[in-house]
Amino acid sequence: MKGQAGAVRAATGRRMTGTGLCIALIAAGVILRFAVGAGSRHGLDVHAVGVIVIGAGELGLLSLLIWGPLNPAWRHHDST
Repeated sequence: MKGQAGAVRAATGRRMTGTGLCIALIAAGVILRFAVGAGSRHGLDVHAVGVIVIGAGELGLLSLLIWGPLNPAWRHHDST
């Protein structure tokens, strides 16, 4: 039983890490899109990169919200 509780904690930690990563991607994308100047010496459109990073964060967060509850490793089962 002690091993099962550790597995639940580890699975929850992974989910929180995934959620935090998605939120960090969205925040980084917003910074690139709105706070960084558009001028670039190398031809890289920073605003386009920001939009792509925001989209990646949103897709990750959406996939966690949709597929997360279906993952059996994330379900909490008490066997008391």
